[in-house]
Amino acid sequence: MSEVMRFVVSADENYAMPMGACVRSVIDNAGEDPGSSVEVAVLSCGISAESKEKLLASWGDPLVKIVWLEVDENELRGLPTHSRANKHLTVATYARLLIPQLLPSDWKRIIYFDTDTITVASLAELWAHPLGNLPFGAVQDPYTPLISSDHGIPGWRSLGLDGEARYFNAGVLVIDREEWERHRVSERSFEYIAANRSEMLLADQDALNAVVNGNFYPVDPQWNVMNCWYETERKELRNSGSSEIWRHPRVRHYNGAKKPWNDLGYYEERNLRPDLFFHHLDRTNWAGWRPSA
Repeated sequence: MSEVMRFVVSADENYAMPMGACVRSVIDNAGEDPGSSVEVAVLSCGISAESKEKLLASWGDPLVKIVWLEVDENELRGLPTHSRANKHLTVATYARLLIPQLLPSDWKRIIYFDTDTITVASLAELWAHPLGNLPFGAVQDPYTPLISSDHGIPGWRSLGLDGEARYFNAGVLVIDREEWERHRVSERSFEYIAANRSEMLLADQDALNAVVNGNFYPVDPQWNVMNCWYETERKELRNSGSSEIWRHPRVRHYNGAKKPWNDLGYYEERNLRPDLFFHHLDRTNWAGWRPSA
């Protein structure tokens, strides 16, 4: 019997449509084995019944099981979502910290995706990625490569963190649930947030990086290709790294406040590959939708 591949996403009503495309792309690329079965857990932070109906219709597939988990927003209310580096996140970003308490107990290995990602290659390799007894694997952030980098962890010295430790982007995580729980990643992240909320830059991404202090398994950058690989002001990235990373992403991550669905012109002018998003959106119940000029 083929192994069940399990994925997690989280969103509120504002991200229902992008989540439709995100999960559709995951389902389409889950595995090379035609008999592979897929389970997707949706951590819903107030998604409406109408949107839920459209999402379920968008993901219909006999080999796909959708597990719908309602998040108690009282557990997340009041967590910081705005900072000098960020003004676009919502409390739904923190839902991934509730994975241990919300997911069924037999979900041991999980791939978590931010809902502003699009998968464009088979996920079989990522699913089988070794983790070396670490709580998760992630892609080192090319824009903020170290804990001590600009937009890294504020006050890292006073926190006793290693300034040379790698800093990761949390948009794609391959999680070993048992190791996550053994390292108390969620509990320690909430403790970090409570103690450092006024200094945080990127919500739970800050907390997760501070808690693991570089002790995550590095994943190939093609599994989380962010906007900075394409933007002209970051030419040094493209010149120093393999062109395969930005020319042939395996997962395209539309990070930042500007998205293909709210500023298409920005993406088209910079050739940030908005076509990948709309290709998969057109395989959902939002087929044909485009942002107004």
